[in-house]
Amino acid sequence: MKALLQIEAQYYENYNLAEKDEPAFRPKGRQIFKVEVDTEFLTYIGTEDLIKACKNILKTYSNDTALFEYLEHKVLFYEPIEINKDEFKKELMKHFD
Repeated sequence: MKALLQIEAQYYENYNLAEKDEPAFRPKGRQIFKVEVDTEFLTYIGTEDLIKACKNILKTYSNDTALFEYLEHKVLFYEPIEINKDEFKKELMKHFD
C-alpha cells in the first residue's frame, strides 16, 4: 500500500547575497515537501531514522539562497477530501453578517 509522506519545513532566505561573508538567513514561511512511500517500509523504519532521512533530504534542497529546516512530518494514508471553494467562502461570509 502506498501513502503520502508530507514533510513540513521552515523556509529561510539569505539576505546577505551581495557580501561573501556569513549568510544572513531569515525565516520567510513554511514549505511542504511530499513523496509517495511504501507503508510496509514505514512499518520497519523507526521514527528517529525517518526524521533523520527527512532532515538529510531537506539539506539537498538547501543552497546559498534558501535553507530548509525540518519541522515535522505526516503520513497520509488517504487522499485529502477537497472542499468546494464556493461552499467554503459562503460559510466564511456568514461570520461577517
